[in-house]
Amino acid sequence: MLAWYLRKFGWDFEILCPSIAIQERMWIDPSANGFFAPDVIVHETPPLRSGNFLRMLGIRGVSWQSLMPIYRTGSQLLRTNRFDLVFFSTTAFNLFCLGRLWQQRFGVPYVLDFQDPWFRERPAATPTTKHVWKARIGNALASKMEGFAVRKAAGLLSVSQHYLQTLRQRHPDSAAFIEGRTETIPFGAREADYPDPVARARPPFIIAYVGAGGALMERSFGYLMRCFLGLRMTHSDLMRKFQIRLVGTDGGWTEGRPKRLQRLAESLGLTGLVTEDPAIVPYSTAAKIAADADGLLVLGVDEPAYMASKLFSYASLHKPLLVSIGNQSQMNDYFSRYPDLGTLAHFDDGEEASLNGQMQLLAFLNQVLTGERAQRTALLAEHSAEGMTRKIAKFFDACINDPHEAGVAG
Repeated sequence: MLAWYLRKFGWDFEILCPSIAIQERMWIDPSANGFFAPDVIVHETPPLRSGNFLRMLGIRGVSWQSLMPIYRTGSQLLRTNRFDLVFFSTTAFNLFCLGRLWQQRFGVPYVLDFQDPWFRERPAATPTTKHVWKARIGNALASKMEGFAVRKAAGLLSVSQHYLQTLRQRHPDSAAFIEGRTETIPFGAREADYPDPVARARPPFIIAYVGAGGALMERSFGYLMRCFLGLRMTHSDLMRKFQIRLVGTDGGWTEGRPKRLQRLAESLGLTGLVTEDPAIVPYSTAAKIAADADGLLVLGVDEPAYMASKLFSYASLHKPLLVSIGNQSQMNDYFSRYPDLGTLAHFDDGEEASLNGQMQLLAFLNQVLTGERAQRTALLAEHSAEGMTRKIAKFFDACINDPHEAGVAG
């Protein structure tokens, strides 16, 4: 998204990335090229020669396999003295450490962008991986690596103010905090990513969700299902007009394994309401599913700091949006600032608030039924891909203390 607009705001750039050869096949989108800005210099590093050995040891993550290739190629680029800043925006957090190593060697400042927590002092209540011991070892290493990377960063960005608060508590002596160079900038939205919807017969009206599911989203989704169950008692004819489509909910899913969220709905007697396709789909497919849907769904988790990556992206489609989050979620602030963002349901309101949840759900379903389109003009002006890039470019200016002469490798 940045690549489409950075030059407009005074920054040239080149992209450094791992070899596609070390990516798992399921993560490769054959239609990806159309999402990337043209005329961009991309440096794709060669695979590590010992990559097969690492995979034999069970080390398949991009962050470890690409660490040395990224370091070597990045060092070659930085020797040219044509870069003013290095920007890391990835959840392959090990790569963040390269910023400090490069700064020590070449004197180039770096900025880190936290899209998720790197190190957790307490493991998540809901595990997101079946490799528990591997995750614990990785978390132990992260506790040391995070401090190494964060302390000398010229600036820190995050999609969540809570992540920055946690980093400040752990690393108050970090240069970015001392100099006041931190900023909360959530995931932006690029409307051009979505194709034109395909015309089809209705009903059923499709409410779509593409993203993480399983135990992680069970509480928020379960609350909505109980609201659907309550509505079915009083609006059975209306309920039959809708279907919820869940896609990409389990990255490790294989044929024959349970479809956890669909099973949850069926256990409540809502058979036929939910269809779940847990297997991971490419971004282009996810975009098409959202574009073709009549309404869209965003699910939250118990962690207040969580920021849904698709919140503003889904909002850019101007369709009815239903969001299930907790009372303490940072996303509540966006609904206060932008009343037309969507319909908000708090999954931790308790059973006594289920009637209120049903009324919210009914309002959302009527919006879907009538094809209501929310303009969301003010929201998208600030949180579009261009609006997001404008903020980040201004932040880059501050990090190099020169708003006129700049360039970034990221």
